[in-house]
Amino acid sequence: MISWIKSLFSGRSSSEESTISSVTLPEKPVVDCDELMRQGYALQEAGKLENAKRIYEQILEYRATYTDALFCLGVVHGMQKNLLRAIELVEAAIKTNSGVAEFYRVLGKFYKEMNREQQAVTVFERALELEPEEVSTICAVARGYREIGQFEKSIEAYTKAFSLDPNLWPALYTRAEIYLHCGHIDKALADYELVSKNQALDAKSYSSYLFALSFTTSLSAAQVFDEHVRYDKLFGSGLYGEIEREITDSTPDRLLRVGYVSPDFNYHVVSIFIEPILQQHDRNKFEIFCYHINNVKDEKTVRLAELSDHWLDADAMTSEQIANKIIEDKIDILVDLAGHTSNNRLEIFARKPAPIQITWLGYISTTGLKAMDYRIVDQFSDPVGASERFHSEQLLTPS
Repeated sequence: MISWIKSLFSGRSSSEESTISSVTLPEKPVVDCDELMRQGYALQEAGKLENAKRIYEQILEYRATYTDALFCLGVVHGMQKNLLRAIELVEAAIKTNSGVAEFYRVLGKFYKEMNREQQAVTVFERALELEPEEVSTICAVARGYREIGQFEKSIEAYTKAFSLDPNLWPALYTRAEIYLHCGHIDKALADYELVSKNQALDAKSYSSYLFALSFTTSLSAAQVFDEHVRYDKLFGSGLYGEIEREITDSTPDRLLRVGYVSPDFNYHVVSIFIEPILQQHDRNKFEIFCYHINNVKDEKTVRLAELSDHWLDADAMTSEQIANKIIEDKIDILVDLAGHTSNNRLEIFARKPAPIQITWLGYISTTGLKAMDYRIVDQFSDPVGASERFHSEQLLTPS
């Protein structure tokens, strides 16, 4: 979008000037559209969107098919989240000039914001036809293919993007995630390892790598455990003890405060298992807190919230803010239901905001965190004597 707008003010060709001057409407005053566009864009850049809109609208009153004004007015409406109007205006700009890839990229962005993924892919593909080697467009198409379940096409697109820009590590990392999703574990691990060698993985990416390790037979259990411990050294150790607290209320008969942290308090396999647990908690002994770290909400979310004594939609909060809220809530036992799966917030647990911390249900291996005290298992997943040495947590097997 910016590249297109800036190009408007670098001077027009003589043919364009001729076209502009040839359009005359005697009943209206002569308007210098180029100068008005410069003013509108300056206001837009300054964040004065309403003022910019008025100028673009003034241009369109004089010339209803003025491409630049249609596009820029659409962009402003998009910035204001008036997405239907934004789409209408950008589509009108495309009708007057169908050869500008930037128009399609912006239109695709608006469709995506409205969760109209298939339409987004279609217009991104059109942008790619106009600029076949534009990496940002290739990545946009790749993301779109992934969203609509065309994984092979997504992999092909990310592969092309990486071939054009060998330093585009996010593309390779995303390709690894798709390989993992499709069950191509060795290919996923190869991508993760290549990214890791050339660019430090962040905590989210490293968790995805660890999740992939759970399905490989190329490493021993001890090697997989070492990689989980490495996660703690990279992302957890610096936080441990930062806000650690101990139980301060030793009243014998008080309610124990139990907190559950999960990104999967919606229609998800985790919610199937956790719902009866929330339902059956003895409210004469326990007070239940749930921290939902996902912006996805559905009927299951509502049901789980009803089964909780206290519910917090915490997705917009930082991990530090959530940890501080857990301390404020005086949680005695904090339970992680994600492990190294998608959208986890293990950095909350790394801060040790609760005196007792347990991981359970969402992940099939250790977290690697020294701040995690226990992992709940059973005799089938972790037979006694078989996997204790591969855990940073003490294993609890319910009798």
